[in-house]
Amino acid sequence: MVVLTLVLALAAAWTTTASADVGETIIELCKEHRSIAGYTFADYQRALRDMAADLNEYSECAELVARAEEAAATSKTGVAPAGGVTPSEHPLVTSTSERQAIRRASLTPARVSVGGRLPVPGVAHVDIASAVNDLPIPLLATVVLLCGGLLLAVGRGFVVIVRRGRS
Repeated sequence: MVVLTLVLALAAAWTTTASADVGETIIELCKEHRSIAGYTFADYQRALRDMAADLNEYSECAELVARAEEAAATSKTGVAPAGGVTPSEHPLVTSTSERQAIRRASLTPARVSVGGRLPVPGVAHVDIASAVNDLPIPLLATVVLLCGGLLLAVGRGFVVIVRRGRS
């Protein structure tokens, strides 16, 4: 009885370690741009749970593993099929309907109106109010004081020149 308990405990420990290794194996395969097909739904769930945040953020691995997980969940065998879960060469993975929509949009140029008018490239209608209103108050006050000081200095210089001419 003690031997059987020991054997069962070792088997349980081995399967836990093996399933943890499966998640890491899926992640490594994805990082190496190799196929991640052929694993079970639980294996893909473990891979998604164990995936590092930077890999999740800056690679397509999380999306590929999620697609493989969905394929395994909907498969009759419970294993993801061999096709459709290999990293692509393109940064964006699009569905068939998205590719068709992109193709249709590129064939028919659309006219976009802004405020009921068509925008004209290279023309920017700017008035003084938009330039002044975007300035921070301290900067606007500094500009006004500098302009006032400049006018005062020019005015004093003009007065000095006029007085010299009279004497």
